[in-house]
Amino acid sequence: MARYSASLETRLSPAACFAYLSDMSNAAEWDPGIAEAEKMTDGPVRVNSTFRLATTLLGRKITGLYRVTSMTPPSEITFQSETTILRAQDAITIEKTREGSRITYNAILVGKGPLGVLDPALGLVFRRTTARTLAGLKRHLASLAREEHRKHA
Repeated sequence: MARYSASLETRLSPAACFAYLSDMSNAAEWDPGIAEAEKMTDGPVRVNSTFRLATTLLGRKITGLYRVTSMTPPSEITFQSETTILRAQDAITIEKTREGSRITYNAILVGKGPLGVLDPALGLVFRRTTARTLAGLKRHLASLAREEHRKHA
């Protein structure tokens, strides 16, 4: 089992962070590992909303469905995903700060079948790719915060 946890701060409001991060169809904008992201259910994001994400892992394109398993707007949302080779759980919490928001992203990745014995190596790959993902998210949220600030100025 590979685990990853990271926090970042942004000037973006908690409500704006939640609206953006709860819609996983936005993931391709900030996650360099996501080739495609699409919302599969109609209406606003809610528990059981699903998203189809295509990523590349270890040189292989993997498509999986992410499902919202719990949410408390604007402070918490959890997704679960399963592909033929992996199971994942992503939990995002958002806290109000004096200047905006603190986002904490916790992820668990479990290899299925033969990949299960490779969990330690999978953890190394996961940490490397998530560092690039976090950098992309920081850049994109900074851009959104500038837009939000201009609207309210």
